Amino acid sequence: AGNVREALLLFEDVTEYIRLERRLVETTDYLNLLIESLNDGFYAMDAGGRFTFCNQAFLDMLGMSRPEDLYQKQPRDIVAPEEVSKIERMLERRRRGEKVFFETTLRRVDGGTVPVQISSAPLFRGGNFVGIVGIAHDLSERRRLEAIVEQTHQDLEKAYEELSVLDKMKSDFIAIASHELRTPLSIIKGYADAFQYGELGELNPFQLDKIKIINARADQMTKIINDLLDITRMEEGRLVGKKWPAPVRELVINAVSEYQGRADQNEQQLIYEVQEGLPPVSVDVWRVHQVLENLINNALKFTPPGGTIIVSARNASDPGMVEIEVRDTGPGIPPKEQKKLFTMFYQVETDSTRSAGGLGLGLVISKGIVESHGGRIWVESEPGKGSSFKFTLPVHQEE
Repeated sequence: AGNVREALLLFEDVTEYIRLERRLVETTDYLNLLIESLNDGFYAMDAGGRFTFCNQAFLDMLGMSRPEDLYQKQPRDIVAPEEVSKIERMLERRRRGEKVFFETTLRRVDGGTVPVQISSAPLFRGGNFVGIVGIAHDLSERRRLEAIVEQTHQDLEKAYEELSVLDKMKSDFIAIASHELRTPLSIIKGYADAFQYGELGELNPFQLDKIKIINARADQMTKIINDLLDITRMEEGRLVGKKWPAPVRELVINAVSEYQGRADQNEQQLIYEVQEGLPPVSVDVWRVHQVLENLINNALKFTPPGGTIIVSARNASDPGMVEIEVRDTGPGIPPKEQKKLFTMFYQVETDSTRSAGGLGLGLVISKGIVESHGGRIWVESEPGKGSSFKFTLPVHQEE
């Protein structure tokens, strides 16, 4: 009976041993499966700093086919020569119990290199240092993308420098050309005026008609030159000069009065409406007059005979601002056109704009003037319902 009992106990011990061994094998296989499934390289080293384990991903980084090719090698054997001293320092830190995180360059067996990011930690058993485990993340793709980004950045910087040079050349050319054109144009204008007003003798009707055409074209050319010079000033931040307190009613009346004769000639009604008690605004008077000129001129250009243009002023919804509006009963502006109105050289295509000429700079310059005052300018319009151009100016603040 005793022998049977001993045999049963032995059988139970063997069965438990087999079960534990099977479980250990299953756990080991599972851990190996996890490690092999990693995209990053995994490795282990003994206390002497020699590799004792790695996954396939780490072998692939090194261009090796078998783990045995790596085992018993040290980190100094698989890194670029210039990285050896860094690797030795990192190894010493891990022996002291530190976890380390650094970048280095692995040397492949085919002579190539692989940039990697290493995260490793020391292993201790019973307080004794027994080895190191680590993960190596391949940085090749990141380095490739960084190189693309760096090259793109350099290309953009170069393109920007070239554009800056071209932009300066353009600005210089416009400024020089405009100034050079002014002198002969002023002579043409002077003689045309003299002929038109009889200072150089009487002209017959045919001659007078042609002189008026010359005068009108000279005025048009002068406007174009002035617009080009204003664009140059705007780009250089010199568009608006000294600001002074100015009564809004006076600003509006002066601009309307200038165009009243043209409106009457076109059989258009040009009127103004200014809210009572508006505070003065702090502005460069001449430049604000230029904005009103541009807006009223456009309204007259697009409004048919019998139409109405109203120039109004009121307190703005924005605190400390006054709002000025130029509203017409013209054909209106399609939404897709409205988005382009304040861009350089853009004009809404109509028979009126084609015959009037110009470069399409008036609204761009107006926007620059208004924004230089701290205000804003915008358009509200629907096809068939006319257009409304509005802008705001800051109220003068007593110091």
